[in-house]
Formats: sequence, structure tokens, C-alpha cells
Amino acid sequence: MSPSSWRALFRRIATGELRPHRRRIALALIAAIFAGLSTATQAWLVQPALDRVFLDRDPFMLAAVPLAIVLAVIVKAAAGYIEEMQLARVGLDVIADLQKRLFDRLVHDELAWLRDRGTGALLSHLTYDVTLLRQTVSNVFTGFIRDGLTLLCLIGLMLYQDVLLACIAAIAFPVAVLPLLRMGRRVRQLTLGAQEQMGRLTARLEQGFEAIRQVKADGQEDRESGIVADMIDRFRDVQFAAARFRALASPSVELVTGFMIGLVILYGGWQVLGGKTTPGTFFSFLTAMLMAYQPMKRIAKLNTMLHEGLSAAGRIYALIDRPRTMHLPAHPAILRNPVQGAIRFRGVTFAHGTRTVFRDFDLAITAGEHWAITGPSGCGKSTLLDLVLRLHDVRAGEVMLDGVDIRRIAPGDLRRSVALVAQESWFFDDTIAANIAYGRPDASFAEIRHAARLAMIDDVIGHLERGYDTRLGAGGIHLSGGQLQRLSIARAILLDRPVMLLDEATSALDAETERQVLGNIRNHRHSRTTIYVSHRESINSITDHKLQLKY
Repeated sequence: MSPSSWRALFRRIATGELRPHRRRIALALIAAIFAGLSTATQAWLVQPALDRVFLDRDPFMLAAVPLAIVLAVIVKAAAGYIEEMQLARVGLDVIADLQKRLFDRLVHDELAWLRDRGTGALLSHLTYDVTLLRQTVSNVFTGFIRDGLTLLCLIGLMLYQDVLLACIAAIAFPVAVLPLLRMGRRVRQLTLGAQEQMGRLTARLEQGFEAIRQVKADGQEDRESGIVADMIDRFRDVQFAAARFRALASPSVELVTGFMIGLVILYGGWQVLGGKTTPGTFFSFLTAMLMAYQPMKRIAKLNTMLHEGLSAAGRIYALIDRPRTMHLPAHPAILRNPVQGAIRFRGVTFAHGTRTVFRDFDLAITAGEHWAITGPSGCGKSTLLDLVLRLHDVRAGEVMLDGVDIRRIAPGDLRRSVALVAQESWFFDDTIAANIAYGRPDASFAEIRHAARLAMIDDVIGHLERGYDTRLGAGGIHLSGGQLQRLSIARAILLDRPVMLLDEATSALDAETERQVLGNIRNHRHSRTTIYVSHRESINSITDHKLQLKY
């Protein structure tokens, strides 16, 4: 990324993310000015402390100078607290808003792109990248304001006391900063590499834990451990390389600082010996210079952190700004109320990448009909259901609901008309009742239990110690595959939508349980459109029509 792109990125953060918080920032700036002036005041008070108290032995100044120093410290402490609290709130608000926008963008993104991207990479953006940016906004932004204003106040004091001496001291600034800028560019490159490594590591960890049963069954624990260990080592090496450059920031400033202090003492001491300045003025200047090098050293460290944060921000904004491939209707069509559930595929062509799944495909399903879709694995049965939900867009032709092209329907309206039961439905780490009512959080307990009875899962839940208040665990790990499938069916029954799609929804059930569940679905939805995808011939007994798909 070019320097102009980095500047544009920085401007976007400053104007887009920080502008809504300008009142807090203004208050923090005022507090930072008071803190900087208080620091400069402490340095300036060294002059009367030496000249008036120790040399002139002025009793009034003996009382006044310590009191002034105490007041300056109190003002600095109060101003520093106000500034830090305001900027901390700004930083946290900015990151929280950005994280919410990023997740909202991802959760509304196209299914195919999300699958291609991988959960690990997406989690890396939401955790690692956001953490880097949080550190940048919280620490860098706070540091630049606090230390930058303190530095300006101290430099102003130094110029006020001795312009030539201040110019000699100022030579240290460009000498120290130039190598730090080079380090920052290198840290930025290493940070990009670390972000990529973290994405791959997160993806591998996720895959390992999701497939842990298979890993153990195949005796591949050591192999997986070795792969992850190697990835962790590579991530550590990139991180250490960046840390090495960050660690050079302070020594670089220290070396230049030490050299310049020697020059200042040499020249300033000559001025004092020649009677051209007082010891108090010189030591006040020296105190201000030493105080100035501390914020300069911290700003030098912040430079590398800024580059890390901008790298993360670039990746986050790239996701937020990514153009949508699935276009939303500018003026959505209004479905009839109630939705009838008639589905029509007309001249549909669709492909996964370069593999064509449907070509000039036609199918008409009358409202209220029950259809069985069968065929070998990979022939497009699940894809057919995805097209009804518009999880993918067709390349040619159209899919219609009640005579309306679904591309003209707002996705929310379309999906509120269709319920899907997938073969492997995901469950959240929540109660059984909450998982059944996921699509209808306002459902009563009586409605939840009625849906569970129809799905033949109520008795199973009743034997659990906490019943419907039992927590499932992430992914529903506390129930068997067949029980989870019945929970998925209960969830879809509770939604009670005009169209229900069942994708191998009973594959884990025994024959008798499957017969009872399918019979309940048929009776409950006798006049509403239902499409069953299955390999089993038993599905034909409850459907009106059958479609056999082939390669």
C-alpha cells in the first residue's frame, strides 16, 4: 500500500470514526493543554528554585516555589485523568462501532463468499485485527495528544529561555525520528505477515476442534499438534521480528538524547561560566529538555504501533467496503398477504465456480404441495433449496415465489416466508427452549412445547434434569445427532412459515422415529408447501410429487 493510501486511511479514521466524538476529543485536548502547561511549569520553576531560593536566599520564594510545584502537580494529575478517561471512552466507542459494523457486514454477506473465505480468516479479522486497531486508537491516539502537547509546551519553554540552546537540542529530533520512520515501514510489512499467519492459524485451530472426533478416531492427535505447533512457531517468528524493530525505538532515542545532553551541558555550562545566563535558567532549560525527551521516546514507540494499527484498519475497511455481488432491489416487490407458497424455477442456470449444476432447469410447485427431491450426492439437491432462499443468485433464468422473481423481493421478506431444516443445523450455547425459539423469540412456552411434541423430542427433553432450561453447549454437543435434528425440525415447525425446506432433515433418525416425525409434519402442514430432500425412499409415502435429479 502506497504512502498516499496510508494517509487516506488515517484521514478516514480521523474524519469518519472520530468526528462523532469531537466533543469528548475537544475536552480531552483542553485537558491535555493544561497537563502540558503544568509539566512545563514544573520545569520552569527550577529557575526560581535555584536562583531565588538557593542563590538569593529569598524566604518568600522558599515558600512560594514548593507551593507552586504542588499546585502544578495537582493540575497535571486532574487534567491527565480527564484527558485519559475521555480518550479511553472515544477509543472504546470507535472500536465497538467498527466491530459491530464489520460483523453486520459479514453476517449479511453472500454465503458462497463466506464459505470461500473460511471461518478462521473471518474470526481473525474480528479478533486479531480489531485488537490491533483498538490498541492503536486507545494508545496511539491518547499518546499523540498527551505527549504531543506536552512536548510542544516544553519546547516552547526551551525557546523562551534560550533560542540557540533550544536549536542545538532540537537537532536530536530529526536524527532520532528518521530511522524510526524506516523501522515503522518494516514493522508495517511484518504486521501484514503476522495478520495472514494469524488467519491461517485460527482457521486450523477451528478445523481441528470441529473435527476432533475424526482426529481422535484416526489417531492423528500428534500430527495435528505438530501442524499447529509449526504454525504457532511461524507466527511467533514474525511477531518477534516486529518486536525487535519496536525495541530499537527507545535505544535509538536514548543514544541521540545522551549525545545531545552532553552538547547542551557543554554549551550551557560555558554560558553560565561566562556570566551570560544564570544557573537557574540553565538547569530549568535542562529539566525541560529531559522532560521533553520522555514524551518524544514514547511517541517514537507509538509510531510503530500506528503502522500496525493502520495495517489492521486497511484489512477491516477492505471487508466493510467490499462490493456486494448479490444486488438488493431498490424498490422491493410486496408479496401477497398471506404468502401462498407457489415456487417456480424457469430456465434456471447455476454453477459452483466452473461446475455447472443446473442448465435451463424448469420446475413448478403449486402452493400447498409436498415434494420429494432425490438423487445422488452432489447432483444439486441442497443447491436447489439454497436458490429458493436466495443464498446464491442464478446465472440465468429466474426463481419465483408466488409469481414474483425472488431477486425483486427484499431478502428479509423472502426468508420470513421460508423455513429451512438443514442436515447439520447449528445450535447456540443457550437453553433448549431458546434454541427452538431462535427464529421466534416471542413464542410462548406452550408453543415451543407443541412444536417439540410434533418433532418427537418433547419426551427426550422431559427426561433431562432441567428440561427445556437445559443448556445445549456450543453446537449442541450435549445431544445426539438424531436429537439435534428433531430440535431443528421443532424450530422450523414453530416458525410456521408458508414454505418449509427439509434438507436430509431426518438422516440421523431410525426408521420408526422418522415415520412418526414425517407424518406429524405432513399433518401439520397439509396445505402448505413443503420440499423434502432425502436419499431414502420412505419420503415418497408422504409427498405428492417426486423429482429425481441426475448429474
